Amino acid sequence: MTTRVRKLWWRETLVLMGSAVAFLVFFGLAIPLLTTWLDTSRLLGLPLGKVMAGGGIVVAFIVIVFWQAAAQERLDRRFGQGDAGGKGEGPAGNLEQGRGPRS
Repeated sequence: MTTRVRKLWWRETLVLMGSAVAFLVFFGLAIPLLTTWLDTSRLLGLPLGKVMAGGGIVVAFIVIVFWQAAAQERLDRRFGQGDAGGKGEGPAGNLEQGRGPRS
């Protein structure tokens, strides 16, 4: 990987990481601060603020983590990075070719 391509990959990785952190901060800080305002709406008969603070934030965190991991994997594949390195090398490539760690 050339220096120019590596810098582009790193910049896109930082943008992705920044987006994930921004979403985590929003759900971790803004939603609890807005609980009183969200309580004016109801979800299944329960105050929306309490629902979001109690369980919605946890679900949002899990979704964001899996989204970020999948997006990073796509980004790594696009640039030929990651476990397989885009060439069947590394741990993932070795397992696909039947050359696991014990072979």
